[in-house]
Amino acid sequence: LTPQAFLPVGNRGQGDHKWEGIAALGGCFYCGPCDAAEVLVIEPGAAGDGDRLHFIPLGPKGQQNAKWAGIAALGDRLYCCPYSAEEVLVIEPGATRKQDRIRFIPLGQGGQSNAKWTGSTKGQSNGKWW
Repeated sequence: LTPQAFLPVGNRGQGDHKWEGIAALGGCFYCGPCDAAEVLVIEPGAAGDGDRLHFIPLGPKGQQNAKWAGIAALGDRLYCCPYSAEEVLVIEPGATRKQDRIRFIPLGQGGQSNAKWTGSTKGQSNGKWW
């Protein structure tokens, strides 16, 4: 690899694990936020280097470290596995309004511990996706 093969992402969040996991959806790659305060979107087909990286901010919930570890695409959404976060992160890149691109599914009392799960994938069982 040459230095030209790398695109700088700048100073995005604290900690050693800015993003954890990558999933493809609609011609882009999405990186799940672990220590970063936003989702990293890589658009490999964009014309210029400056157009290849985008970020989807998480708001106040993006401020803690070790939030999610793992991401999977299913349908038109992406799901991030909660590591220390108390909810599943759902990303809907095609949402018409920017504020609808991010939402959270609370885990209830089971989500109050740290180091819960890492990794995620999609699978099929009895004709249903999970």
